[in-house]
Amino acid sequence: MYNYDEDGLPQGEKWMDLALPYTKNPEVFRCPAISEGQGFGYAMNDTLSGVDTEAEMEWSKVPMVYESFRRERNAHDYFTSLLQTPRHEKTKVVVVGFADGHVRSFKVGEALKLDPLPRPVKPSAKGDEATP
Repeated sequence: MYNYDEDGLPQGEKWMDLALPYTKNPEVFRCPAISEGQGFGYAMNDTLSGVDTEAEMEWSKVPMVYESFRRERNAHDYFTSLLQTPRHEKTKVVVVGFADGHVRSFKVGEALKLDPLPRPVKPSAKGDEATP
């Protein structure tokens, strides 16, 4: 919703603050495995700061928000603080939110292979349609 109202995603250094009016609850920014007062645990992919997701890119493959070892409010980097030791002991996964809005959990090794850069949509083999 922020992207549609502002013609681009929030800047990394203020992403939580700028998204808060759309969530109405600051607790959505805290990993459930982190106690209140211990920080947040999510970071934003700085590659996406200010980017308009209306562009023809493969947004379903671009990590936007992810579990991070950084815990400060508005943590942001170039997908370099991805948590490599899962906080979730039972599942042993890290959670990643993508630029198209979907969320997925990964084993750490899988998550490390994600490309943080937006890539253009590739034309289909027929050349008449785009494929994500």
